[in-house]
Amino acid sequence: MPPVLSSPPEASDAFESLVSQFSSATDCFRELVQNSIDAGSLTIEVWLEFVPGDGPLGTIAVHVDDYGEGMDERVVHEELTRLFASSKDRDLTKIGKFGIGFVSVFALRPKAVLIHTGREGCYLEVLIEEDRSYSCERIDTPVEGTRVTVFIAGDRQDHVDLCARAREALARWCCHSDVEITFEDRSDPESCGPEKIAEPFQLSGLCPVEHSEPGTQIVMAYDRPPSYGFYNRGLALLVTGDVEEALPEHVSAFRHVSFKIKSRYLEHTLSRETVFRDASFDKAVQKLIELRRGPLRRALVENLTALAASGEQEPASEDRYMRLLEILAEEDSDFLVAEGKQPVLRTWNGQATTLEQAFRSLLVHGRVFVSTRRSVLVDRLCERRMLVFRGDGRRSERDEPMRTLLSRSLLAQESRSLLGMLGKWTGLDLRADVLKAGSWFAYDLWARSGQRVVDPHRVFRALEIDPQPLVELRALVDGAACALEEIGAPYKRVSTCRLADPEIAPPLFLIGPELDPLMARPPDSLEPDAQRSSAVAINRDHPRLAMFQRIHARWPALAVYALAKDLLLATDQLLDRDQALMDAARRICEKKG
Repeated sequence: MPPVLSSPPEASDAFESLVSQFSSATDCFRELVQNSIDAGSLTIEVWLEFVPGDGPLGTIAVHVDDYGEGMDERVVHEELTRLFASSKDRDLTKIGKFGIGFVSVFALRPKAVLIHTGREGCYLEVLIEEDRSYSCERIDTPVEGTRVTVFIAGDRQDHVDLCARAREALARWCCHSDVEITFEDRSDPESCGPEKIAEPFQLSGLCPVEHSEPGTQIVMAYDRPPSYGFYNRGLALLVTGDVEEALPEHVSAFRHVSFKIKSRYLEHTLSRETVFRDASFDKAVQKLIELRRGPLRRALVENLTALAASGEQEPASEDRYMRLLEILAEEDSDFLVAEGKQPVLRTWNGQATTLEQAFRSLLVHGRVFVSTRRSVLVDRLCERRMLVFRGDGRRSERDEPMRTLLSRSLLAQESRSLLGMLGKWTGLDLRADVLKAGSWFAYDLWARSGQRVVDPHRVFRALEIDPQPLVELRALVDGAACALEEIGAPYKRVSTCRLADPEIAPPLFLIGPELDPLMARPPDSLEPDAQRSSAVAINRDHPRLAMFQRIHARWPALAVYALAKDLLLATDQLLDRDQALMDAARRICEKKG
């Protein structure tokens, strides 16, 4: 008679603890597949069928068949069923090679589990009852490998639901298995046959890179949201989207970087819910960091360089480029400085340029310009060889990738400038001292860092200058110019103009050192020496000028004063000379009148 063993009472708590540790009942598919891989099977078949009963309930049969090294009686009695053994000299909580993996099937609450297996001409049938008693008998039918069948009570809907959950569990835990795994619902009349549970070991993120060495394979890419996977022989040990769960000591480095690492040196914990953190794990993490800091970053720069050089403006290419800029902006300052010579930046003149060139442009012009649209102004700036970088008009100014990257890069480069380095060496705030002394460094990178990367449309306007004010406006404009000169205002030349680019809220005044097709808008566009600007262009299409002209027809002095005062208010100058300005306007109009 074959032996029939029952679990002793003292084993019940240990058994239930092992069964309940799995986060999902369908985790048993992962464990059974792992057992089959350990047995050396190159193919594993998972299939389900529904066997109708007399009423609405029937039997759901779950099959896991492999073709590896099967089991003999010793393995069945000493390893597979060890938890159920009645001998008191055995440790009831000890888990052997098969123990915890096989125990997982009881999370499905089966009515019975049937196993057919064979090794070296010995073929066995093992039946485990609901109460966990089991029998083991020899059979004459040859069996290659091991076939596990789990019988569960349920109706057709339960069967459909379990099929879906089983398919999901296999896809989650076994999608990168080194062996072929198939899944099939054989009770589905629309089934097209076994489906392979296999996906390429790759990532869908940006700039994917790979690394292979004996026993270890890694894929990595920039991604949002990121995901992290640890695998042994293709079976998942830990798959998560939480970087603090995956690599709590390297959160910042992998916050927007996905990776998968498959290594025979990685192991799972007893609970199967995470990867075991040991010396092998630490070595694997070091390989991840090296791939992150080296090849992945190089791939980012290479992709950006290629896209910047191509000048493609197709939506897909533009979106990819902006996403890569956003990623580059999140890299550390040392890397931004180290890669400063790479032509990763797009400009509106169609040329790719570098972060170092952007910094030199800042030194020359006091600002770096980013525009989300092409315009007459942008073209004129490009004609004057001023760098205007192409921004993303679909983002808010605060989140625009080009602005963010340039702002961070400029800060990184200025911190390594001569003054920054001297300040670090001496412990003194040399930057403030030099700025206070009014040196060449007075473009004031530090005090006005928020104004250094700007939209040129906020600073300049492209104009069509009138050589002389229009006839109908000449008396008003000339009168205001004379009144300003009398009270000591710096504006020596005043004329009218028309804006080359249409806009919703046009300025009334444009200022500069001379009347020019490119002039600045006051007041926040003023450079440190803008109060010495000597030319003013008045927008002749502005509605406020039309209002002043109507006033001028009846009260010339009032209109002249109002126009001149408006300019002083816009540039925040000579506001204490109000009475003198009124007297000057009255004298000028009386003299001409």
